[in-house]
Amino acid sequence: LREHEGSYLAELLRKDWLRVLGKRGQWPLYDRVYAGLRTNEPDLVCYSALSRAQADPADAPPAALSAWEAASEIPEGCKPLVDALFNAGKLRTDDVWQRVRLLGAAGRGAALPQTLAYLPERERPTDKQIDRIERDPAAFLKRAHKLDMRKRLNRELTIYATQRLARRDPIQAADDWTALRGRFDGRDDAYVWGQLAFHAALDHLPEALSWYERADAVALADEQVEWQARAALRARDWAALLGAVERLPKALRDESVWVYWRGRA
Repeated sequence: LREHEGSYLAELLRKDWLRVLGKRGQWPLYDRVYAGLRTNEPDLVCYSALSRAQADPADAPPAALSAWEAASEIPEGCKPLVDALFNAGKLRTDDVWQRVRLLGAAGRGAALPQTLAYLPERERPTDKQIDRIERDPAAFLKRAHKLDMRKRLNRELTIYATQRLARRDPIQAADDWTALRGRFDGRDDAYVWGQLAFHAALDHLPEALSWYERADAVALADEQVEWQARAALRARDWAALLGAVERLPKALRDESVWVYWRGRA
């Protein structure tokens, strides 16, 4: 590392070595090697936080929450921090289901089992249920009217199945959801319409704008709002375009493309 400091291969070697040190809990050495890192990755940030937490546990939560709120599998180095947050009661069942929705929205089904493992066993879906949804979400939704929607598990599985189907067939997903939506509260209904509208916009479907209107009760992700603006632009609906651009965070709103279209609108 000293001989080839600054090279690409040295950086890769340093990262691999840090992962070994983090797994072994060799924190003083980890900290010294970590100080020479030029680029970073989530698991190495978590190991660094875990090292600092040996002296001050307050250092751990920010790195753990960052890993938890990312739409990807929790890196091995972050898992002890996430476990600690659950053990301390700082993450709860509601947080697990919010992450399931996040993974569903991103199409990251492979990361689902790791997340569902944090649910109490009696509230956890079986592998068979998840596999059925992954393989054929439409078939699951056709039978969903038989489920007891008073149970959070059944409601969330139905929402997840709708997310999965929307990625391949937004129209069918919207039809199936319409048949079931009376059994969900307003916020769940608005959340799902936001998902349906986003995929409709990606597919350039004319229904996208009206579906976005049904999602007004919930906050949308930045990417969803950008595609709402694109759907409005495609329809030459200037009022809807202006409203969507105004909802973007300032950093996005100030990008030249949205400055231009805001002015046109």
